[in-house]
Amino acid sequence: STTITGCTFENCTSGTLGGGIYINSSAPTTITGCTFENCESVGNGGAINITTPAIVTLEGCEMEGCTSGQDGGALYLNARGTATVTRCTISDCSANSQGGGIFLAPSSEVTLDDCTISGCYAYSQGGGIYHSSTQTTTTFKNGEISGCTSQLGSAVMLMGSGALVIMDSDVKDCISGGGTTANSGGAIRTYGNVSASLYLTRVNFTGNKAKRNKNWDNTLAKD
Repeated sequence: STTITGCTFENCTSGTLGGGIYINSSAPTTITGCTFENCESVGNGGAINITTPAIVTLEGCEMEGCTSGQDGGALYLNARGTATVTRCTISDCSANSQGGGIFLAPSSEVTLDDCTISGCYAYSQGGGIYHSSTQTTTTFKNGEISGCTSQLGSAVMLMGSGALVIMDSDVKDCISGGGTTANSGGAIRTYGNVSASLYLTRVNFTGNKAKRNKNWDNTLAKD
């Protein structure tokens, strides 16, 4: 197994994947109480990139000002075993493609509990979270997504064939669009013919906006 506890990664750079940490292993991974500041990757995962069939646990980590040249400004997670992210803070991170805060490509259950994603930016889709899963459920609960921006789905972009559950959380002050896309999704957007399911329970949407041809419109959008 891999266990990383109480470490600080500052101004780290990767020419490939994972600006601070890259793990491609079949062993369980636990990262606890670590800080990532201004880390950068050319590929996926500005702070952390984890690709594993094993159990993944992230707890009490902070990721700030991290940048990805592709997907996942802070965290790129491709977990095929159960993944749990608890009490983590992601702020002011950016991705040159998708998932300014987090890019999720799991094929198993993922839970994000008591996490905050704020001020993150994706050039394309999913300013806070880009979610692309296969026949599994991701749960975001007791958290907040705020002040995130992207062209489509400023808080969350939902793709794939799995399910996303958001409950007991706040989604606020996120802004999408700026071009001619008809339904850019001021907070959450699903796209095309995907069969993903979205479940919202006790979610507060406040101040989210989608800009289309200089007009402000929807919070939720499906194309």
